[in-house]
Amino acid sequence: LLASVLVIYGFLFILAVISATLATAGAMLIHLRRRERSRPPRRDGALEPTERESARERLLSLPLVRELAPAQVEEAVDGFRRIHYHAGDLIIRQGDKDGALFLLVEGQAIVERLEVSGLRRPLARLEAGSFFGEAALLRVSPRSANVRAASDAVLYRLDGEGFRALLERAGAQGERARAWIESTIFLQRLPIFRALDPQSMQRLLESAGRRQVEAGEVIDATFLSAR
Repeated sequence: LLASVLVIYGFLFILAVISATLATAGAMLIHLRRRERSRPPRRDGALEPTERESARERLLSLPLVRELAPAQVEEAVDGFRRIHYHAGDLIIRQGDKDGALFLLVEGQAIVERLEVSGLRRPLARLEAGSFFGEAALLRVSPRSANVRAASDAVLYRLDGEGFRALLERAGAQGERARAWIESTIFLQRLPIFRALDPQSMQRLLESAGRRQVEAGEVIDATFLSAR
């Protein structure tokens, strides 16, 4: 009789554990579904007229774009596509060759470099209004760092291939824009400037100038040799 009672109690205990586990799993599933429903709907695609105006204004803040004619700027704006990301999503993966420029419209993002040890080293935090990925407008090369959404975010993506074709058609104006991008890439490779966020990099470039120095010329200012 005692053995029968113990078996019954053991069976009831197992049922209680299973019921508690199922209840916990059910509660987690409901929470995840509610969280998913609370996320803003994704509306990826071409920009609306008001978004185009915002993209144009932000694009013209880049000195490389100010070198282009108004018609060429409009062509660049035509190439923007709206993309939504959720917190934690990778926007750019280190080593990938996606070849695009991004404008962060809403939310925040983190730039981080994946070390050989496997650790992620934070480099910068990007706020709304930031551009990143300028190097992809010149050539397709492996990305030097991850960019990850730190919150739900909206970005405008400009395909690099179309922009490079635009620069080719722009002639001398395209060459000046190309020279600006080259300067950005050059500074990003220097350890002293590598940790700068995009806005600081832009201010640095705007305060500097590009000059060719002849052999034997006396240099009376601070120069960084690009070649």
